[in-house]
Amino acid sequence: MKTIQTNVRVAPEDKEVILGIAARLRSEPGFREKLVALLNDRAGPAVTERLDKLEEQVAWLQSGAIVVPRGTPRRPITVPPKGTKPSGG
Repeated sequence: MKTIQTNVRVAPEDKEVILGIAARLRSEPGFREKLVALLNDRAGPAVTERLDKLEEQVAWLQSGAIVVPRGTPRRPITVPPKGTKPSGG
């Protein structure tokens, strides 16, 4: 792949970000499309699918269709039969 050198002016704290972007553009074939979509504020199909799934799960949780236990199930409380002494510690 033929490359060119490009000089850009950025804040000092952004230098590593720009270098990281350049490295990924050189090494990851699909990164350019992801970056362009991000800059154009478009989500790719994988991101859209993940967002749809998350929205569906949140809707289920809000509707009460899914009950998520908050901890390990406790042993059920039993009442001893009448006339017996409860065991205690």
